[in-house]
Amino acid sequence: MFELKENAIEGFDTTEIENIEYEDLEATQLSLERDLESFISEDVSTIEDGLSLFNGETGRQYSVESGRIDLLARDKEGGIVVVELKAGEAKDASLTQILSYMEDIKTKYTKEEKIRGMIIAHAFSPRLLKAVAFLPSIELLKYKVKFDFIRLE
Repeated sequence: MFELKENAIEGFDTTEIENIEYEDLEATQLSLERDLESFISEDVSTIEDGLSLFNGETGRQYSVESGRIDLLARDKEGGIVVVELKAGEAKDASLTQILSYMEDIKTKYTKEEKIRGMIIAHAFSPRLLKAVAFLPSIELLKYKVKFDFIRLE
């Protein structure tokens, strides 16, 4: 990662380097989120026994008034589960995001159905951990990535 002080090199705009790095990081995170979504949607029951995508394939990138839900699922009791995926660390803004999605689903379908949320990330901000501890309808799941290497002969 480059770290240049403003005007460190005369006539060189360091803002361009900062923007490129931020865009690259953003693109990498978006790609990781999509890969995570694809992996989980292949067998959504890997995150919870009995979970299935909401109405089949339409449970991916499900559009609601507040945005797009990464994965929308049903649990084994028929309740609706809103799944928000985050590449890297989930911040406290993730909570606002998932709660608004849950409200949209409640409004769209029925006030009678059980609706809960899951935020899946590699890490969680301290504020998010504290806030979620107060909300039993939101669950945090940490993913880990493991690589296996096989020597080709």
